[in-house]
Order: sequence, then structure tokens, then C-alpha cells
Amino acid sequence: MLPLLSTDEQVVAFFVRVADLDATDPSSHALEDGVRLASGARLQQFARAGSGDAFCFVGEGGEERPVVYVSLDGEAGPLALGMSELVQLCLVAPWWRDAPGRTAEKLQVVADEYREEWPDLDQRRD
Repeated sequence: MLPLLSTDEQVVAFFVRVADLDATDPSSHALEDGVRLASGARLQQFARAGSGDAFCFVGEGGEERPVVYVSLDGEAGPLALGMSELVQLCLVAPWWRDAPGRTAEKLQVVADEYREEWPDLDQRRD
């Protein structure tokens, strides 16, 4: 799935603009050498956000590895159990970064605002 996210023009455009996930050149904001989780697990960056935050696989293996989101200040949080789940999250709720700490009602406001900004979200997603 990662090759599709980094080479298909329509897919790249959707994920960069709507989901803020850019897999075309992850090395442009590579993590510092030796950055690891507290558990000691290795992180492998495969994409970045516009802010420079990183999408990383945890440990060794392929696209089935857990995915964490690492902020520029070094905080990391679990995001998905593999690339397939990450893609689903970005397609269904590209506003996921605004979800932590919000009630269902407040999150609905965020989702509504997002849809106002992207009224063709469903068409783009399809």
C-alpha cells in the first residue's frame, strides 16, 4: 500500500491535502538517529505531516507493523495497527488529530467544520 501512497498522483493529492499524510519523501523530515520508543522499539519513518511530524512503523517487519505518530517535540502515540488501518482512519476521519480529549459532541463540531472546508470529501475519498 505504501508505494500507492507515494506514487499515484490522485492518491498522493488526497492524502497530502485532506489527511495531511505525505509519503512521497519521508527522508525530508527524517527522525534523528536512535529515536526509539520508551520500550526500546525502533521507529521507521515512512511519511510526514505538513508540520514535520512523523508517521512511523514500530519495530521490524512490513506494513503490518503498528503505526505511531511522532510530534516534533518527541512525543509519540499509537495510531493504527498497520498501514491498512491507517489508510482506513484517514479515509473515514481525516480529522483524527483533533479527536483526543474531545467529547462526541465537540468532535462532531470538528467533523462538521472539516466537511465545510472539504464539501467534496466523499467524492475525493471515493
